[in-house]
Amino acid sequence: MKKVFKIVLIITLVVLGLIAISAVINQILLKIEKSKYSIYGQYVEVDGKEMYLSVLGEGENTIVILPGSGCVGSTVLYRPLAKRLAENNKVIIVEYFGYGFSDDISKERSIENIVNELRTALNIVCPNEQFVFMPHSISGIYSLYYATQYPNEVKAIIGLDMTVAQLEDEKNIDWDLFKEKTGLTKEDYDREGAYPLILNSLIEKTGIMRWVNSIYNKEQYDMLESYNLYSEEELKVFKKEFNRYPSMALLKEYHNNMVQENISKLNDSGFPENLPILDFRATRPIEIAKEYMGKDTLSILNDTITNTEIQKIIVVEAKHETVFLDAIDKIVEETNEFINNIK
Repeated sequence: MKKVFKIVLIITLVVLGLIAISAVINQILLKIEKSKYSIYGQYVEVDGKEMYLSVLGEGENTIVILPGSGCVGSTVLYRPLAKRLAENNKVIIVEYFGYGFSDDISKERSIENIVNELRTALNIVCPNEQFVFMPHSISGIYSLYYATQYPNEVKAIIGLDMTVAQLEDEKNIDWDLFKEKTGLTKEDYDREGAYPLILNSLIEKTGIMRWVNSIYNKEQYDMLESYNLYSEEELKVFKKEFNRYPSMALLKEYHNNMVQENISKLNDSGFPENLPILDFRATRPIEIAKEYMGKDTLSILNDTITNTEIQKIIVVEAKHETVFLDAIDKIVEETNEFINNIK
């Protein structure tokens, strides 16, 4: 028994030693990568932390691209779309705290904190401007909240399959159909955000994610490369940004129903009546919602429109996670036309 205990002790100490070495190496590499590979943007100080933004082009309108759920390499991921839009506009790509090269942050990821941090950063880079927000996925919630709190600072919202409060209403879900299709109950669905923060944080801090990234995320890298819209340099930078995943800020953004809490802060009566909104909806999520949840997404979205003269929905053939690539030509064409017609 003493021999077994000694062997187990030695193995445990070796594993702990390797983890400690990995953690030190990871922290060193994170600092090097932040300095060496943040070549497409600039840092602005917000609440004593550095937020990373990428600014392209010039123009009368300033389009602010906001990342979707967990899109940590935003400055590269949305760069093909940003470069096209920057031919006629100023374009800013934002990386929230905990995303990509932006610093991690321990502050609660409430909608108020996220919007205030975003507002501070934007007003440093482009003071006294009105913004055209282009939110992907969850950023639709932050954009709409920003517009309700600071209406004079938002010229329009152009959604990239953006999240809106009405779509997240669980009353619209057929839970019997959902269980039939997935085997999951409503309780299973609600438990999705109850992951252990400490464990996930240790995976990031110790650098374990860095070592498995090349294997775990190979499919995503190959997918991006297949679009032929990114240079080798851009793909390399994207990989370096992904080494910072998952950050504590990102984990907190989705932990214990934080998303639902943030959504509940929005007025669910529909879009602000005087706000121009162009909403690109990807076909794949519409099909999935209908098949697995019994939700008529387009009907729900049409009910959010409060002013048909300045608000409209355009359905594009695309997947949710890559709508900005799948429908890039349509998005650029319709966006430029929409912005030019804003009075």
